[in-house]
Amino acid sequence: LERLRSRGIDLEGVQKDESGPTFFWKGKYHENFNRRDTLEIQLNVFEHFRPDLPSSYLDSNFVLLGNIHPALQMHVLDQLDGEAYVLADTIDLWIDIEKDALLSLIKKVNLFVINDSEAEELTGESNGILTLAFLRFGWILIFGACPKNQERKKEQCLSETFPDSIRHEHHPSPKKIKSVR
Repeated sequence: LERLRSRGIDLEGVQKDESGPTFFWKGKYHENFNRRDTLEIQLNVFEHFRPDLPSSYLDSNFVLLGNIHPALQMHVLDQLDGEAYVLADTIDLWIDIEKDALLSLIKKVNLFVINDSEAEELTGESNGILTLAFLRFGWILIFGACPKNQERKKEQCLSETFPDSIRHEHHPSPKKIKSVR
């Protein structure tokens, strides 16, 4: 940590847990890097990690939620005082075992980052074009382009931006859009 500190990097929020090994992930990326296989994952100290933000972070304007458990990501959001622009990342493990918690989190973030295989796993669409359409017309607009935490304004924003025919009737998976709202 001293090496980072000596370069002027703010480490106020760093929490060090020496009770065991750190998180470990091992995977194999495919030739074009848009898909990967998780070969091994060990949560280790992350299994009981509970991030507590320093008071100086509570009014942050921008928040990046790394790919920790969705409940922990939500815990970080619950600590914030104001309206931050929130970007969240995830991994296939959380899609597999905590899908409901992940879908709840997605509703509270401005930008959600997943790769092709995670998008397919999350949406249930095996066709890449349909998966893209689902994400483009379903989530990016619902959870990214319109105000979060304000259902009425979100619906108004969607209806003004995209006609119902694009958002629902011609969507490849309209039932899934309604289930994640």
